[in-house]
Amino acid sequence: MKPPIPLFFTCTACGHVHSESLQDMVSGKLPQPLTCPACHRELSVDWDWINSQAEQMGLIFTER
Repeated sequence: MKPPIPLFFTCTACGHVHSESLQDMVSGKLPQPLTCPACHRELSVDWDWINSQAEQMGLIFTER
């Protein structure tokens, strides 16, 4: 099992820095949309980048 790979998201509304692990982001454990715990606004998430990082780390596999 790979150690957790941290990802940090900064809320553009209040500046709160929120962290999640890459593993949790791609596992489907997190509610969608991902919201800021401080102000409850939706965080901007680049899902294409998340998925490409997860694929590079061997967490998900896609057919090519």
